[in-house]
Amino acid sequence: MARQNGGRALLSTLAPIIAAAWIVTVAYLAWRGWPHVSLDLSAQDAATQAAYRTAVMRHLTAYAVLAIAPAGLLVLAARFVANRIR
Repeated sequence: MARQNGGRALLSTLAPIIAAAWIVTVAYLAWRGWPHVSLDLSAQDAATQAAYRTAVMRHLTAYAVLAIAPAGLLVLAARFVANRIR
């Protein structure tokens, strides 16, 4: 009985730590790949500014989904398995 409760506690502790590490890793990769305006383009042009804003929003959306979805699924799966261990 003690072994099962220990496994449940380990699972409940380890899953959020792994999820947080995943989110930090994806955030670092997002920071490293941040969109930029090339030096040969005018940063004052309205079309360039609109394209840059679009690129930033796509970048943020893609990396947010990549960071949060797997981490959330891991935590939910760990809770489900921990509740089944009882």
